[in-house]
Amino acid sequence: MSQKVLSVTELVQYLKRVVETEPLFKNVAIVGEMSNFTPARSGHFYFSLKDEHSSIKCVMFKTNASQVLFKPKDGDKVIVTGRMGVYPASGEVQFYVNRMNLDGLGDLFIEFERLKKELFEKGYFDKKYKKLLPEYPMKIGIVTGSGSAALADMTRTLKERWPIATQYNFYSLVQGDQAKEDLVNQIKKADNSNLDLIILARGGGSIEDLWPFNEIEVVLAVFEASTPIVTGVGHESDVTLVDYVSDHRAATPTGAVMDATPHYNDVDQRITNYKNRMYLGVKNNYLNKKQQFNHILEKDFLKKPTSVLDVYYMDLDHLQNRLYRNIRYFHDISNGIARFVLSAQKNMELKLMMRHRELMQFDDDFPKSLMEKLRENQRDLSSNQDQLIKDMEELVFLKKRAFSDILKTMKHLSPFEIMSRGYGAVFKEDTSISYAKNLEVDDEFELVFEDGILKSKVIERVLDHE
Repeated sequence: MSQKVLSVTELVQYLKRVVETEPLFKNVAIVGEMSNFTPARSGHFYFSLKDEHSSIKCVMFKTNASQVLFKPKDGDKVIVTGRMGVYPASGEVQFYVNRMNLDGLGDLFIEFERLKKELFEKGYFDKKYKKLLPEYPMKIGIVTGSGSAALADMTRTLKERWPIATQYNFYSLVQGDQAKEDLVNQIKKADNSNLDLIILARGGGSIEDLWPFNEIEVVLAVFEASTPIVTGVGHESDVTLVDYVSDHRAATPTGAVMDATPHYNDVDQRITNYKNRMYLGVKNNYLNKKQQFNHILEKDFLKKPTSVLDVYYMDLDHLQNRLYRNIRYFHDISNGIARFVLSAQKNMELKLMMRHRELMQFDDDFPKSLMEKLRENQRDLSSNQDQLIKDMEELVFLKKRAFSDILKTMKHLSPFEIMSRGYGAVFKEDTSISYAKNLEVDDEFELVFEDGILKSKVIERVLDHE
């Protein structure tokens, strides 16, 4: 009772998933006798394949059916390749055919599948070996049959799409017993010709016609080439072993040229877009710089350069006044110290003389302690005098250094210091000239530099807007 009950649709969908996800059923080659063959008006083929024990329904859609090189009929023994699937409406397992050949070529299909499996297991089809195609190939080699329709189509397409490239033709047999060796030699020759790209191509044909492109020697020549190779062998439904080892597989020879090259008009448009973007970038940068330049020109110091000097002159006058005040202050302090020292010396000498006279009035029994005290006072007086002189010298040193700093500042702010860096001033009749438009041809003016004045005359005037 706990068993899950499925609807018919659920069961069919489950069966469909199982069949269509099984790797073994995705690429199958089977042989059998055709029966109930029906070519529909849509172009699809409906038929069954049978042998002595079993039968399976087959469908071949129009795109693949149009590539069949013979007219199928009941009783034909054929080899078909395709995939297994389930038709949901009837729940029937069907075989979806993408290629059909008469049984006479069955051995080639078997050999193809064997070689394909062998190369796959050895890693020849691995994407890590694929080389990137050059974006703008300028030297393109084409390995194909001489005078073939495929060569004519590729040459025309290359001239239309990418005429600036140089085409190098390497003619080879593309079918038959001798084609294998010829293809190997031409591929190697093209690979040693310092090309940007090689196209290996030929037109459509049966599996027997295309078989040289399945030969292991040709496959290895493509795989081992150092030049990127694009293959365009047969029609869209044709797949050869060189397609698996080439760097890019195209559906047709013409498609190989289209896949390998850009279109000249697209490149030209891309370059035009780059030029336009570059022009806009330069233009916007120019306008931005011009705006910044005009903003700078509006500065007062450019309209009237002497205004900068006026500020410096004011600062210089201020510093000179400070300097004069400090010099007077320094002199006052120096004179005061000198008067103080002189007065102190005189007072001390007077006190010593008076004390000496007093001491001379005493007899020889004058206390020794008092004499020692007197000597001590004399030493203190001498020490104080030395310290006073040292302090005065230090004060004088500090005032000199401050005075030197003031002189350096005055020199840095001096207009003559600015002129020493290459600047000058223009005057006409004692009037400062800020713009070229303020002078006319034949006007006389003066160029004031640090080391002198040049008398000048306007020979020619060229303004920005001119």
